[in-house]
Amino acid sequence: MFRLSILIYFIIFGLTILNAQPINNYKYDFNWISGIDTFGNSTANPNKINNCLHFNFNGDTLKIKMEVGFAHFSYTCASISNKEGDLQFFTNGCNIYNREYNIMDNGDVLNNPFILYNECNGDYYTGYNAPQGAIILPRFGSDSLYDLISIERKQQPNFDIIMQYLHYSVIDMSFNNGLGKVIEKNSEILNDSLGGILTAVRHSDNKSWWLISKKLNSSVYLFFLFDSTGYVGMHKQNIGIFDKGNDASGNGTAFSPDGKKYAHYEPRQGLFLYDFDRENGGLSNFKFINVVGQMMDTLQDGFISFSPNSQFIYISEGANLWQVDTEIDSLKYGLELIAQTDFVNNPNSSFFTTFGLPTLGPDCRIYIGMYGAQPWFTVINNPDEKGKACNVVSAKTELPMWQWPAFPNMINYRLGTGQPTCDSNKIVLTADNFIIMPVNGPLQVYPNPGIDYCRVTGFGSEGGKLQIVNNQGEILQTIKVNRDVTQMILNTSELQRGFYFIRYINKNQVTRVCKWVKI
Repeated sequence: MFRLSILIYFIIFGLTILNAQPINNYKYDFNWISGIDTFGNSTANPNKINNCLHFNFNGDTLKIKMEVGFAHFSYTCASISNKEGDLQFFTNGCNIYNREYNIMDNGDVLNNPFILYNECNGDYYTGYNAPQGAIILPRFGSDSLYDLISIERKQQPNFDIIMQYLHYSVIDMSFNNGLGKVIEKNSEILNDSLGGILTAVRHSDNKSWWLISKKLNSSVYLFFLFDSTGYVGMHKQNIGIFDKGNDASGNGTAFSPDGKKYAHYEPRQGLFLYDFDRENGGLSNFKFINVVGQMMDTLQDGFISFSPNSQFIYISEGANLWQVDTEIDSLKYGLELIAQTDFVNNPNSSFFTTFGLPTLGPDCRIYIGMYGAQPWFTVINNPDEKGKACNVVSAKTELPMWQWPAFPNMINYRLGTGQPTCDSNKIVLTADNFIIMPVNGPLQVYPNPGIDYCRVTGFGSEGGKLQIVNNQGEILQTIKVNRDVTQMILNTSELQRGFYFIRYINKNQVTRVCKWVKI
């Protein structure tokens, strides 16, 4: 694939204002990194040089661009920005990557590679396959410390896969000129089979976080407390009905943005809904509705997201997308089917298009990845509206590269801060109205192939840096590009024969890449 950083501008007409107040701080969820270029260490991609998708919610318009990185993403996907909305780091469950898309200092081997399919290293390298299996929490009282909590999976003797270990790692962004360092890695919190995946909410004191998970094949919920010192402790609660899920691999979990409700979806059973006590960390007022996944013979997956106003829960389970009105006392009367996939098949993929994990964006829209490595996604444009008025645009918004089912595992980082949950004034797109364009024109390298030199043009006027990257991802040269420089000649006489990437990063961290071959 010709690797070119691009911006996609998405414009939706007739927007309904969901939350007109702009977000001025606590923009921890303003950058999403995800995507899967090809299937890892295969003949199509022997050197694991990949493209990543970067969703940038800063500014008035959502910007989506491709970045050259070295990470594939499957179900495990988490990223974090600082309060000002600048990307800090991200993970695919295998490694931790800095904002320059390279493995962070001490950021390798976040979890042990999945033995059966070798998701982190081998021929099936796609990224770790634990849905909502990682989450990032900023440390209270610090602008540089973050706790990354992750689930490690274990293969049983009968080849079943269970979520077995809960780890946390500490990242300090004050190291390496702001590129960060993992100062504590894979510290064990729990060694027990888990039947629930990871989500979190602010404590009512606004000085700590509650993280919640669930024991496998039980009705026991686990509450983990993190404060300004890191992990504090855990307590348990037995409530509700017995969860019959056998491995938790396709469960979904979420807190409502107002922090008052907690929901857990088990596609073999249905939706579990509770009230949540943010002061003491406890569940009450249990409700249940049987919404069994319609594709249990194939996908066994189902995931959830709340609407910005905390009234509606959206359930994506294979071919169906449901809405549940939580303000109706009997949930079965608040259940409505709002969309079904048309099973559009990507000719480059062996999978049909079905709904994946939904994530609420800081623009008050819900984004849903599509199962099966597809180059499009689904958007719920008005999720605070009841029924089909929520305006689902299904599997028609095309991306410049493939997307696996998951966007990053995000929470409402602004709860209790005085900032709004989200800002619906941001402009996004539909499939009928979008523009794909290069940033300030394409990056060009010639002669290509070349021998002892190459000329690079297409920088723009902002200045930045130019890099030569080999096929192992190593940066061989870095050259400063001053403002208003339009072209440069690179001496390549000492490079070995083979292919390289010429990468330009401007001062706004926009990246453009071109492949170059030395003969």
